[in-house]
Amino acid sequence: MTATVRLGLMAIFVATGLAGCGGRDAFWSSPLDSAPPAFGLPGAVALVDTGATRVVLLTPGPDQSLTSTSIPVGPNILNAVASPDGKKLFVVSGGHRGGIGDARPNEPPSLTVIDPSQTNPAQKYLLKTLTDPLAGLAIDPGGHWVVLYAGSGTSQPFVSNPNELVILDVTQPPNSAAPITHTLMSFGGRPERFTFTRPLQLPTGLHPLLVVESDQGLSLLQLEHPEIAEITVPLTNAADTRLLTPAGIAVDVGDATDGARIGIRLANDSDVVTLQFVLQPGADLATQNGFVPTVNLTDVGGIASDLAFVHTDGGLRLAALVPGLSKDTLI
Repeated sequence: MTATVRLGLMAIFVATGLAGCGGRDAFWSSPLDSAPPAFGLPGAVALVDTGATRVVLLTPGPDQSLTSTSIPVGPNILNAVASPDGKKLFVVSGGHRGGIGDARPNEPPSLTVIDPSQTNPAQKYLLKTLTDPLAGLAIDPGGHWVVLYAGSGTSQPFVSNPNELVILDVTQPPNSAAPITHTLMSFGGRPERFTFTRPLQLPTGLHPLLVVESDQGLSLLQLEHPEIAEITVPLTNAADTRLLTPAGIAVDVGDATDGARIGIRLANDSDVVTLQFVLQPGADLATQNGFVPTVNLTDVGGIASDLAFVHTDGGLRLAALVPGLSKDTLI
């Protein structure tokens, strides 16, 4: 952000009565970003002002008027991501942990959800259970769940456990939402992609899953019960001992007749993996998932670039696109 833009924002605050008289706030002298992150939301533009640890909402009004709303989001802004539908902004702040002689009070990491359509546009969730801030954000397209994880960008602080996740139900108000910390079983990999499924027809009923792809396997986690251990699916080929790397998935929710299926394409093998689910007899559903996946591998003759479940005259099939062979294979 240039000094001219900052002065322009300052003028807006004065015009709307948001900038009070008196002493000059310290953040006006802080270093300015050359290009502050800006997000177009329905009915407003959100500017992330890292120097002032806030988000400024600019809302147009009648007669070309402009209203600004300053939303404090906490110190040490690590990441800001718009929701998949573009209606909300999610901002992660690392908080402040004071050292010896630091008179500034400690503040825990937090997640602020900004929705301009609401009278109170911001909800701030304190993440007091975090030992280290997490900068990565995965957002459920349905607007229900958010997962924080150890990102790989320059804003990610040092994190000793790259498989730590924090799962938060953002349909609950901040005073009743309980962030749940979950550590994935690791075989040396780290999460790379997250998929939030719709409720799947599983042997225990309809449940949404979080599918986590790492560079060495796949994990399935019940979003409604993230305290239950995940199901880890190591991806190996019986022909050799290589660890196979998932490159993307396809999901079929299933129905009462045929249960859900998950298809997995691989980055380093011509096999395509299909998961189906069977009941786990005698499982305690309070502490166990109650279902396990069965794994099937099909060689499609080359590295698949895309997958999709399709309905054909012969029933449900998994279609794998193989550019190297210029063909589409039905499984």
